[in-house]
Amino acid sequence: MSTLSTTAFSTTIKSIVTATLISSCVLMISACDSQDITNESTVGNNNIAQTNPEIIVHNSMQAENSNTDFNDQTVSPLGYGGLSFGQTITPEIITSLGLTKGEHGYDECYYLEDAAKDSVKRDGAVFEPIYYQIIDGRLALIGVNAADIDFYTGIRNGDKVDKIISAHPNHLSYSMDKYDETGDYYHFIYDVPSQANALPLQIKYTMKGGKKIANASSMTQPVDKWSAEQRAQLQGQVETIELGIPDAIMLVEGCS
Repeated sequence: MSTLSTTAFSTTIKSIVTATLISSCVLMISACDSQDITNESTVGNNNIAQTNPEIIVHNSMQAENSNTDFNDQTVSPLGYGGLSFGQTITPEIITSLGLTKGEHGYDECYYLEDAAKDSVKRDGAVFEPIYYQIIDGRLALIGVNAADIDFYTGIRNGDKVDKIISAHPNHLSYSMDKYDETGDYYHFIYDVPSQANALPLQIKYTMKGGKKIANASSMTQPVDKWSAEQRAQLQGQVETIELGIPDAIMLVEGCS
């Protein structure tokens, strides 16, 4: 059973954040809030688990809604497709799962893509339907750009604001997009309820189609505390869904 090294992982994160702020290259993948990681890493049942001692059985973590267990084809706090948060990612695992490294990143932070899945085209750009961010050799974040990939909250790409608020009636936070002052892009951030022996995780819904909200920077209360008039200003639909450790959610320019 492997345990994440908090000191090494945090040091790497700080270096990545510094490099990110200096970089002028803006990537539209990844983001969130800094916390140390101290829990044990886990992974779903698959053939690799029988040969790699770094991989163990999933935690008994369940969704916030009732006692639901998720299979490995639903992106959830358990992970996705045989990978789980905090798991050490080796070249053998990458090959066995048919994943490839993305063009951006470096040894301490990079992305994995699933070549077997069709790309998603939006506004003249091409996006990976699902991607994995690896920080300090471990799975830190899973991102979804395709509506046909199941996400454990029931939200899918293209869903409207009301559905997100209904799925997260409490403690859903609003965040302006760092690079868009028009309000067209913005984010909803949600802290996944903590579970025993599980890493702290957050969800980030990147929204498109919003409008500029007056005094948006002062809207620090959770959305459920907003007035009906204020909530009515929230418009648009889900462009990207990301689930990951707060350190990864914090990064706004990927690994650049």
